[in-house]
Amino acid sequence: MTSKRNNRITSADSFITAIESILVEAYRHDIDVEGGWFIQPNIDSVPGWDVEIWLVQRDDSEN
Repeated sequence: MTSKRNNRITSADSFITAIESILVEAYRHDIDVEGGWFIQPNIDSVPGWDVEIWLVQRDDSEN
């Protein structure tokens, strides 16, 4: 299932912001976002990606 987002990814910062938004939204809806996925777009001129996401525990004592 794919969804079209209105966000344009035009820089590394906007890419990170988009990923953060997707992860937060999924987490808030109890979707397990840890693991690996192979992403193969249906566009010949675009490569595929192997994406891995790992949960990172915060150490609040560092703040």
